[in-house]
Amino acid sequence: MPPKKNQHAKPTQKAVTLFCQLMYTGKRHYLIDLARELDCSKQTIIRMMEDIDRSYSVRVEKGKDGKRAWYQIQAPRNRPKVALSEDEISHLLLCKEMVRHLLPQGLSKEVDETIHKTVALLPALDNRAQAFESLAGAILKGSIDYTPQEAIITTILNAIAGKDVCEIKYKALGQKEEKLHYFAPLRIKSYREALYVTGWKVDIRAKEAEPIYEMHLPIHRFTAAEPVRKKYFIQQQEKPHHFGFPECEPFRIKVRLTPEAGRYVKERRWSSDQVVTDLDDGRCELEFTAQSETEVLSWVLGFGANIQMLEPESLRATVKSELKKTLVHYSENDEP
Repeated sequence: MPPKKNQHAKPTQKAVTLFCQLMYTGKRHYLIDLARELDCSKQTIIRMMEDIDRSYSVRVEKGKDGKRAWYQIQAPRNRPKVALSEDEISHLLLCKEMVRHLLPQGLSKEVDETIHKTVALLPALDNRAQAFESLAGAILKGSIDYTPQEAIITTILNAIAGKDVCEIKYKALGQKEEKLHYFAPLRIKSYREALYVTGWKVDIRAKEAEPIYEMHLPIHRFTAAEPVRKKYFIQQQEKPHHFGFPECEPFRIKVRLTPEAGRYVKERRWSSDQVVTDLDDGRCELEFTAQSETEVLSWVLGFGANIQMLEPESLRATVKSELKKTLVHYSENDEP
């Protein structure tokens, strides 16, 4: 079988190629030439022309020069005016205000300037004040100033976009010495008023950076980050939503809650596979998947007497132990 004249084998690729030729050139294209260039029949070209005419907000003109049929798309005389409305800009500002505490000063200022430029394109300039009206904010338990890490965050973002391995220096909590890692960053995530970067520690001695193990690192503990001349080809995999910051293999949790705490729990999603069972006495039981024993312990203790840890038994024993230790601080002989 002779090779195809055109390698656009899939019908969708041929349709896109056909549309681009018509749209970007603005000239007449003859049916016989299009069939030869796309390596398909005239009937196929005619069907795709009908689909384009029905599917896109453009008008396909057709005619004949003698016996030669042609098609053409006339480019619009005026460029379309594309601008966000004041409501859309206000919604962008809403998102920005809710995460402002996570942004270094430089990035925060850059976002503000971008919004200012967009507002200048509003069809009705009298609505500028409405677009800038702040409708949201964040209530924080504690925040971190990421301004000293602005250059590091920019380096990581560029590395994610370019799939570049980074040489990072990282100082873990409570450690005096820095550690050097060759790291393939995949995504920056926020968790409890802090920024983390998820990715893989890699071996750069191989021809392609080989993943060793997954890492989740708080950015405020980075002391340096520089790209190296090595690319990675690791894909970000979507994972089920589990409770807590990933620090161990997922495990199941089962707790029993009073009616008051149960109402709070039912309003929220703790894992993608959670199960809530209502009991006859008004209490409820919650089962979910967690990936951090430390955070489950903190979560359970935060409910005080409104929760009972049921499973796993090992964590139930840990809760008992922590409560006994806490009670020592409030004994009758203890002085504040």
